[in-house]
Amino acid sequence: VAEPKYRRDKEISMFYWKGKTDNNLTLTEELLSCGSIKSIQIATAFISTEGVAIVRQLLVKYHLSKERLFLYLSEQFSSDKPGDLLEQLSEICTVKVLLEQNFHAKVFLLSGIETKLIYGSSNLTTGGFTRNIEFDYIGMPSVEALAKTHEFFSYCEKLSTVVSSEMITYYKDQQPTLDELNQTQRNLKKRLTGFSKKDDPFCENDYDLSNSYFSFEDYETFFSRNAKSNDTKTRQRRLSVQ
Repeated sequence: VAEPKYRRDKEISMFYWKGKTDNNLTLTEELLSCGSIKSIQIATAFISTEGVAIVRQLLVKYHLSKERLFLYLSEQFSSDKPGDLLEQLSEICTVKVLLEQNFHAKVFLLSGIETKLIYGSSNLTTGGFTRNIEFDYIGMPSVEALAKTHEFFSYCEKLSTVVSSEMITYYKDQQPTLDELNQTQRNLKKRLTGFSKKDDPFCENDYDLSNSYFSFEDYETFFSRNAKSNDTKTRQRRLSVQ
């Protein structure tokens, strides 16, 4: 990737951790709020369908070809139809997997006239970008910080393997086993997070609400444990239901 001319001596930065940045933008909006961007490099341990949608938005927003957006993933990047995700990603960007590595980075580098760097705890997933309590740095890095970031991505490049049709097929073949493991994981999560939800009238996986007007989160807003809650997330949910 050809690096743009860059002379910033000091970093201009802020942090994201409560749903909005100091600019009152979501993490997705921060990614889409740059000026002219020539290339994008993303390192994320996990990615979901929503993450693929964000990649598509970035390509459209900045008019980038697939050769100008580089995506590096861990080999455990998803347990929800990973083969399908890889197939979609390989069609729209340059996607590579770090095999046999404990890859856990979350770094977003948008290079252009004004380069933006985001790194922290947010994976390119619904949880990482909207649901979880995360903590991320967002800023225009100094020359020194930018050089270190390029060094990191060069390291990822050396350790990664480009996604092939053979790799996609392998992940697709694992789906029946993954479905069983996912159910086990949901049951385990239900047990470990059950104390605060022990009086809920029903659980997230008790009913298939995928084709329903209201989601589980909509119903959950009115559960007794949320009756006195007045945090930002709950207020937003109540407004969306109205």
